[in-house]
Amino acid sequence: MHSVLSMMSKMEQETIHETSLQLLEEVGVVIGSENVRKMLEAKGAKVIGENVRFPKAMTEEMLGLIVHTFPIGAYTEAYRKQVPSITHPFSTTAGYVPYIYDEDAGKNRYATKEDLRQLCVLADASPEMDCFWPLMMPGEYTGELQEFKATEIALRNIGKHVQCSSASGDLARYQIEMAQTVAGGSEAFRKNPVLSLLSAPTTPLAIEHGIADAIVESARAGVPIIPMSLPQMTTTSPATFAADTLLVNSENLACYMIAKCAAEDARVFYASDAGAPNLFDGGIDYENCEYVLLSAGDCDMARFYDMPSAMGCSVEYKDFSTKAGFERNIFRCAMKLMTRVDVACWIGTRESCLSSSLVDVVMDLEVLRYAKAYFRHFPVNDYTLALDIIKEKGPRGHFLDHDHTFANFKENIFTDKSENSFLFANGFENYRQTAKEKLDQILSTHKGPEFDSALVSELDKIAAKAEATLKEQ
Repeated sequence: MHSVLSMMSKMEQETIHETSLQLLEEVGVVIGSENVRKMLEAKGAKVIGENVRFPKAMTEEMLGLIVHTFPIGAYTEAYRKQVPSITHPFSTTAGYVPYIYDEDAGKNRYATKEDLRQLCVLADASPEMDCFWPLMMPGEYTGELQEFKATEIALRNIGKHVQCSSASGDLARYQIEMAQTVAGGSEAFRKNPVLSLLSAPTTPLAIEHGIADAIVESARAGVPIIPMSLPQMTTTSPATFAADTLLVNSENLACYMIAKCAAEDARVFYASDAGAPNLFDGGIDYENCEYVLLSAGDCDMARFYDMPSAMGCSVEYKDFSTKAGFERNIFRCAMKLMTRVDVACWIGTRESCLSSSLVDVVMDLEVLRYAKAYFRHFPVNDYTLALDIIKEKGPRGHFLDHDHTFANFKENIFTDKSENSFLFANGFENYRQTAKEKLDQILSTHKGPEFDSALVSELDKIAAKAEATLKEQ
């Protein structure tokens, strides 16, 4: 027994699947990389200029190669995990945002590499943080070097699984080389992939040159790939749930085809961050109901293919000045993660993913601690059914004094009341300051992973090569 938020029947999932095959065969996708187009053509795709169309039989054959489960590794052994999750949705920070909210100044400023390093320390110290995505961009850098530096800072400062974006083949090669070095070599990395890379298509139905190349590099190295599709209803998708889900599915399958043509053992997530804009200003709206429902449908499709999933699950609005305000966020978090996504990308963002805050990370993690009560699994077997005990007590009996009750109530009844959260130790009105005090305590005491001098030297060499190659791009 466990909770799950679902949107589609099996017949509806079949319809999305079959229509996706038709779309990929008749319309296809634009792929900007000539090398990738040639690779796909050699495997049976039809190429007309930049347009690539996948025959139905080709796609169906490749779908027989799905890697249904794979590790998401970590430098620290205790943090290594497997997807799909059999316990709870794994939560990670979202990314990338350009700004960070300065608590002392009371306003946003550009994020720095030191902000990102501190976030790594916080994430490494926090048991609710399952894996890590560099939330903010290190503003000292630009272009592809910025993405590389985010990867480097994360790998050097956190022992958990790291997820980063990758927008070119060159960038991916340096990110992968650094991750392989942390893992102990290319073969050790395949067993313990400490890094996964997000390479997102451009909705609708385009995969840019660098993105396609990055997918190929990741596939061949055994890097878990996150091809996050981001259609927005009315703008980059028709204004229906079915069409938005169709585009997510088709773009995921197209990226999957690239990965599988590059390496049959490629590890690929089913990934999306689909939504509907605020129709008053056109901006992304992470608080509307469509965001949750689209994620639920996309998770249904991930389960249809038996693929691990990764989704955006933002819960940004935070007013914890009352118990009701805090519990609102617990319920919204629980609802969004009740889609049973395997990796949920959401922690720490503000202002529709334009800003971030380490204090918000602390608060989100506390929300998650309570929300996890909704994700528990309850077995159904002879012991838990307790038929013998019900027979023993009979009609009008009670179970308060039974050994079975004492043995099971703590696991089955969640007793941690929300008003007892550490956030309210100094009163509801001071929750943000209390969260900042906890942040300061963690930053002053926690030590991340310690690398020996030889490993540090190797990482320095890779960083120097990347800086020389990527700095002008």
